[in-house]
Amino acid sequence: MAALSLDSPVPAADALRQGHDLFLTREDWHVLYPHLQHAHAPDTGSHAVLTLKSNGQVIGAITLSFREERALSETERQHLRSVAAQCALALERGDLNARLQQQERLYRKLADYSSDVVSVIALDGTTKFISPALTRMVGYTPEERLGHTVFEGIHPEDRDRVLREFGEAVRSPLPRLVSYRFQHKAGHWVWLESTGTNAIHDPDLCGVVINTRDVTSRMEAEEARRTSERRLQLFGEQSDTLIRIFSAGGVCLYVSPAANNMLGYTPEELGTYGVKELLHPEDQPMVEAAWTAHTPIPAHRMRRPDGTYLWVESTLRRVTDETGVLVEVHVATRDVTSRKEAEDALHLQLCRFQHLVNLTAEFAAQEGVEQHIHTALERCLDLTPFRYGFYFPINGDTLIEPLQAGQESGEMLAWVAPLEQVHRTGDIGKALRRHQAYFAGQDQALFTPPEPLPRPVWTSLAVLPVVARGVLRGFMTFGTNERVEIDADTRRLLTSVSEQASRAVERSAHLDELKESREETLRALGLALEYRDYETKGHTDRVVALTEQLGQALGFSGDDLDALRWGAFLHDTGKVAIPDAILLKPGKLDAEEWEVIKRHPGIGYEMLHHIPSLPATTLEVVLYHQERWNGSGYPKGLAGADIPLAARVFAVVDVYDALTSERPYKKAWTHEEAAAQLRKKQGFSLTLRWSIRLYN
Repeated sequence: MAALSLDSPVPAADALRQGHDLFLTREDWHVLYPHLQHAHAPDTGSHAVLTLKSNGQVIGAITLSFREERALSETERQHLRSVAAQCALALERGDLNARLQQQERLYRKLADYSSDVVSVIALDGTTKFISPALTRMVGYTPEERLGHTVFEGIHPEDRDRVLREFGEAVRSPLPRLVSYRFQHKAGHWVWLESTGTNAIHDPDLCGVVINTRDVTSRMEAEEARRTSERRLQLFGEQSDTLIRIFSAGGVCLYVSPAANNMLGYTPEELGTYGVKELLHPEDQPMVEAAWTAHTPIPAHRMRRPDGTYLWVESTLRRVTDETGVLVEVHVATRDVTSRKEAEDALHLQLCRFQHLVNLTAEFAAQEGVEQHIHTALERCLDLTPFRYGFYFPINGDTLIEPLQAGQESGEMLAWVAPLEQVHRTGDIGKALRRHQAYFAGQDQALFTPPEPLPRPVWTSLAVLPVVARGVLRGFMTFGTNERVEIDADTRRLLTSVSEQASRAVERSAHLDELKESREETLRALGLALEYRDYETKGHTDRVVALTEQLGQALGFSGDDLDALRWGAFLHDTGKVAIPDAILLKPGKLDAEEWEVIKRHPGIGYEMLHHIPSLPATTLEVVLYHQERWNGSGYPKGLAGADIPLAARVFAVVDVYDALTSERPYKKAWTHEEAAAQLRKKQGFSLTLRWSIRLYN
């Protein structure tokens, strides 16, 4: 039967969609369904489309066609509706019967595929029904057990107990559970567990319904557990591992003799404590979480009788009965103090190493000497017992204002004067002159004559030189007002930081020299261009200074400001390729000469863009500084915001300097005249904002 879409333009779909019967004459058919004329036989008269309803819902439709062409009477229509109702009832019964058969097949398959055996036993113990799962469980077919007493095959030691439970199931409305041994058809014994439910008064059953499952694996596991427990107890009495057994309610049932050697309690004393009573407060949440999750308990601390704590590690074993109810919890505890101390020492070493790696990375990312030193001070305080630190820069023999770190450094600032005196003399001065670290404990004097010991401040002290290019540039000092032992690891760490700080300071000084050298080189290139044209003498220094001022006013800073300034130095580099006859011509340039002049930005770019240290912003100034806002500039005729920002900034300065400088063909304009001209031309070639900034 083909499915019919309710959206189909056919009579049956209309009837189903509208929910009522349709009675159509031949003329109705032609009018309503002209697209179905090919399906209308010539000898067909009227039509009836009857809806089929079940429980008030339309479930289908029947279409009837008649040879006679006439409208059906109301009596005929009612008769047809009665026929349709009978058809709907027949469909409903057929559907109900199909569902019943499907349900019956389902229940039969559930019984066939169930791993449990389902049986119905009469009051005298005779088997009335038993499911096919019996064969998989004990080897017998259902036919071999039907009519036989259910108690045949039960182990003699278990039979009386099973008979009692069966009698209770007959008398009680509540289910009864019993475990027993049953002899398999192959001869061996299997453990079964049966639940009997009284269904005597059910007319379809008239007996006790028994559900049986194979529990051999579970029973064997429980026996293995009991054997293991006996062995565990023997092991616990002779092992260094502490064994405790707790009831389900947390009461201690057994403590092994290892309690005395491990924790200092006798087994009887430790048995008075619950499993969580001796835990360190910080470890209780972790232990409780592991206890709840039935997982091994990580390293935790247990309190000794003297109040000190011991690091231990415990494993749990939950013991349940055959119903899965918790019976006991076995706890095995080991002393892991040595391992924990080794782990803590390793963690400290790794932490120090990571801090050194981070310090190296931070030094690489920082440029200022003060940043380097302050970072070194803070990292050393993080990794050592010292509480405060200072760095004293040295200029010749003079100490400069120190840098400081640590929460107590502000209070200790007033106590640094004695250190300023001894950095040239005594043992500290000797160590610094040799570029060596100096460490002093609480029992070692620093001054001459010796000060009273122990010192109330700088009780323990470390002095570390910072050296660059063989010259002492300063020294770091770390101190604490407490008695601490400066171990070899701490000394090596501080010495390593001192060496890194020295390298960072040396690198920073070298970078400063490189930057200064680069500035002078770029300025020399700019001045060299001036010497070809004495009329523009001083142009380079002026435009560089003005460009830096205007760039700062407009928000340029850092690398961006450097790139803008370098562009000012190099903006006319391309003029080195312009012939003197054109560049130095006193009169007006003709069109051909002007085209040669307009090539100098591109020539300068080609000369400079291969230099990797020149940033893109510098090259943009060189290439585009002659572009104009309205597109009338050169070399590419860019207009408006298409002109790079740095080039636009420099163009303002370049025009301003040209206006205020004297030339053979004009006098120098005053500042006010040049500013007025810039304001006048701001809509044509420059921007008002920059013109006003420069004017101001």
